[in-house]
Amino acid sequence: MRRGSLRRSSIAICLFLFIGAYLFLGQKAHTLGQELRDIPVSLGDMAFNEAKNRGFDGQQVVTWEAKDIVITSGGTFDAEFNTRYEGPPVPYPVVLDVLFVQIQAEYGFGESYFEPLDEIVPLVAKHSAPRSARFLVSGTFTIPEVTNRGTPLKTVWLNITWVRVYDAGEQLGFHVFPGFAYWYYPDIPHISFDQEPQTVTGRLGYYQVLLGRGRGSGVFSYQKWIRQYLKNR
Repeated sequence: MRRGSLRRSSIAICLFLFIGAYLFLGQKAHTLGQELRDIPVSLGDMAFNEAKNRGFDGQQVVTWEAKDIVITSGGTFDAEFNTRYEGPPVPYPVVLDVLFVQIQAEYGFGESYFEPLDEIVPLVAKHSAPRSARFLVSGTFTIPEVTNRGTPLKTVWLNITWVRVYDAGEQLGFHVFPGFAYWYYPDIPHISFDQEPQTVTGRLGYYQVLLGRGRGSGVFSYQKWIRQYLKNR
């Protein structure tokens, strides 16, 4: 056989294998997408909490609204989040609003466990007012397997924590409002993967203003990020 014929045969075999792999992966992604559409997406538990938060009061109203929210089985999410504070007046001006977002998979029923599908992402508000803030939220996450170590996927969470930063004179003040979906169980907001855009609402947990440095969340140094952002802007 001539060298040219061997080369053409090798190219044909490589092309055949490439097309086969492409079709296999495409079919696998399609199947996974179909399976995920049967899994609920839960909204509004906490991305983190501040270890030094004090003065929790379930009677104080702090809310979030997700407008036109879409979460896809391809690993993307998009929404406009509006947060609102109806608690006691705060005697300090607002200098920054940040919404911290994380996607997690919850596996198992009864004794469940969580697997993060992305890092905690800080998003600075597009608009801040004395009692509200508006955020444009979008990003990507790792597509979860429908089983993990033999345990079925129960739900995928979009978790949030709203942090208001105040100018308290010689120091900063922090209002850390973690998502509190489980506190209001069973009224946890849900949507589905690949669902048409819709508006969903929920509650955040109220705590008193924390002056100065906190102890952090144990999983994310939100104050370090905020101080660095204020220093650089």
